[in-house]
Amino acid sequence: MADGMNIDDKIKLAINLCNRDRTNFYQFNYLYPFTTENIGGYIDKFDLNGKNLLTVGSSGDQALNAILRDCKTITVYDVCPFTKEYFNLKKALILCLTRESFLKFLCYQNYPMWLLKNRNVLNLKTFDYVYGCLANIDLESSYFWSELLTRFRGIEIRRNLFNVADERNPKVIQLMNRYLVSDAAFNALRDRIDEAMVEFINGDILNINLDKKFDNIFLSNIAAYLNPNVFKEAFIACADLLKDDGQMLVSYLYDTDYDEGLLDSQNDLYNIRKMRTLLSSEIGYEYFIGNNGLAVNDQRMTDGILTYKKVKKI
Repeated sequence: MADGMNIDDKIKLAINLCNRDRTNFYQFNYLYPFTTENIGGYIDKFDLNGKNLLTVGSSGDQALNAILRDCKTITVYDVCPFTKEYFNLKKALILCLTRESFLKFLCYQNYPMWLLKNRNVLNLKTFDYVYGCLANIDLESSYFWSELLTRFRGIEIRRNLFNVADERNPKVIQLMNRYLVSDAAFNALRDRIDEAMVEFINGDILNINLDKKFDNIFLSNIAAYLNPNVFKEAFIACADLLKDDGQMLVSYLYDTDYDEGLLDSQNDLYNIRKMRTLLSSEIGYEYFIGNNGLAVNDQRMTDGILTYKKVKKI
C-alpha cells in the first residue's frame, strides 16, 4: 500500500483550500506545522534505536524525532493527503538551512515575538534556495510546493492549508522537539536523516491493513476524536501489528494534572481503570511536563500517555 492520491489531485485540492473553497472540505486535510505533543517528554520511554516505527502525524515531527533517536525504518500513516510533501519539505530545510533559518521559514504564530505573525513564512526566496535539494529528495514534493508558492503568498498557504489554531509558541515548539532544542541536535538530525527509510501511507488508521510488524507504534491523540468502542477496534488492529515485546503509544493526554486524577476522571480516555477494562489490562500510564508547563517552566503541569506493551505469549 502506498501514498494514495496522485500528485495532480493533491495540488488541485491544496489550491482549492488556499482559495478557501471548502466544497470538498474535510477537517483532517489540514497539515499541522509542528507537533502539538511534548514528544521530548515521552520519546525516551520507547526503544527506537535500530528499530522500526509506525506513526501518525501530519507535522512529520514524530518521524523526525524518531530519526534523531536512530530509528531506521518509519511508516507514516496519516489521513492528511499532504503529509509526505510536508515531511520532504522539512527534510530539505534541515539539510540546507541552519536551525534559526528553519524556524524563520516555518513558524507563523507569535513569531518573531509574542502577538506578531511571521509575514515571511514560507517565503519564495528561501524555497528557491532549497528547491534543488527538495527535487533530489522527491520530485513530486518539489512540484507540489512549487505550484503552490507560485500561485499564493506563503502567508496565504500557512493560513489555509495548515491548522494555525493549534500552533504553539516558538519557544514551546523547540522544547517539545528534541531536534530543535539546540543547534547540535539539529545538526545531528541532519547527519542521520538520509540513513532512515521513511514511507508514507495516506489512509485512515481505523481501516489500517498492513502486512508487517512493528517494534513501536505511535497513535498520537486520535482517540480523543473517536467513540471509545470505535477506538477499541483501532487499538486491536494496531496491537496485532506489534512485534512481541513491542510498545504502543495508545493515546496522548493533554493537561493531565499529575497522575492521581486519571484514576477517577469522568472522561473515559483519562480514566485508567476504564481504559484497562475497555482495551487491555496491560494499559500503562506515564506522565511528564506538559505543553503548558513548558510555556511557563512549571513541572507540575503535566501531560501523559497511555501505553501498551505486547507481551510474548508462551
